[in-house]
Amino acid sequence: MLPKSTRTEAGVATGFPKTPEGAVAQLAALNVATYNNLNVNAGRAAYTAFAMPGAVGLQDWNATKMAMRYYADNPSTDPTRMRATFTPVQGLIKGSVGDSWTLACVNGQVLYAYNGDSNRIGVWDCARMQWDDG
Repeated sequence: MLPKSTRTEAGVATGFPKTPEGAVAQLAALNVATYNNLNVNAGRAAYTAFAMPGAVGLQDWNATKMAMRYYADNPSTDPTRMRATFTPVQGLIKGSVGDSWTLACVNGQVLYAYNGDSNRIGVWDCARMQWDDG
């Protein structure tokens, strides 16, 4: 079970405990914000609010990369009519150093529907999660 958030910033649940489990929960929340409705703008806002210097670039972050790829492959899609939800299914703590940082992974399912067509895909996202005391 993932810990609960205590607040929301930039449309992303946050305020998780400073634990490896909290890091997994934060990564899951970032994925929820981006994959829900495959919203590239929400993903960009989440990335901008949470990425620290040295993080993988926006174009290479799995969540925004998939959303951008979907719209590039389907240019006639009206993003305002897209319906998608991300549900975290599994989390993995690959390693951590005290309460400084955690290498966290989230496995989830994206269900999406557009113009009567629907599909379900599994996605993984792993990231070094580091707390910012500022």
